[in-house]
Amino acid sequence: MDISLHDKRSLRALIVYIKKRVPLPLKMTLMTIVLGLVVWAVLDHIQTNKLKNIFQAQLAERLSKQAMEDRLSFDRYVKVHHQLVRLFVTQKNFSNYIENKDKEWSTEDVIQIRYYMRIPQWFPKLSVLRTFAKPRYALLLDSQGKVREVYESRRQQTTPQSLLQTPPLLLAKSHGQSFLTSIDATPYLVASESLFDSQGVILATLMLASPIDE
Repeated sequence: MDISLHDKRSLRALIVYIKKRVPLPLKMTLMTIVLGLVVWAVLDHIQTNKLKNIFQAQLAERLSKQAMEDRLSFDRYVKVHHQLVRLFVTQKNFSNYIENKDKEWSTEDVIQIRYYMRIPQWFPKLSVLRTFAKPRYALLLDSQGKVREVYESRRQQTTPQSLLQTPPLLLAKSHGQSFLTSIDATPYLVASESLFDSQGVILATLMLASPIDE
């Protein structure tokens, strides 16, 4: 915006008036205030940038530490998942239950899957189970790899059909180890272990599956 000649003259007149009429102490005071404001603005800008850099560095360090802790925690969970299914299968109550059921199960059966919302008989004792995180789903399969019984830890979430049908490849990949896979577009951690008779024939297989969420 252009300043008119009249405005320029008025500004000059104001400056001349201040120089002639304003006492020296007041001039010094005004200059001190102006310089103080300028210095404060510069220091504030510098200090703000320094604080911002310090905050970002601390945040990056904290996030890196948290990421490392999360990776270690997840790694432990993956290992424990496999250990848990082995623990299930080696429990006496599991082998006793399977020995009784093996006499009932037949390849000619029209399978009606039995669902549990509470801890089934073939789970370890509660005193043992408390030391582990309970799996979301536990599937008990017969010697033919067909699902016979299912434990669901949450009432509002039913077992995915992809798990109930249990493809042989999933059973093979998860046997004896923790296996990460995708089921119905959701990442899952799956582990399975089999119970054998004295001749090395599979009597039953237990599969634990948990979605990777919170």
